[in-house]
Amino acid sequence: MLLFVEKCIDGKYPEYQNDLFIVNRGINSRNLNMLVQPKFNSKYGHNCMRYQGPRLWNGIENEFKLAANLNE
Repeated sequence: MLLFVEKCIDGKYPEYQNDLFIVNRGINSRNLNMLVQPKFNSKYGHNCMRYQGPRLWNGIENEFKLAANLNE
């Protein structure tokens, strides 16, 4: 799933898939390459890709995120 998230962020999929994830464009350097995690009130919402993708992506270190971008 993380590979899918990374390719969506880089715009390598059709636009309707690229729009699944929103990159946090804050000025804080700690939030580099962080995704906005949507809020859901049901267990079904917590199982969807729109929720799990940012949760997994935000859980990995920035060094791995940057390395994934360099291995193009």
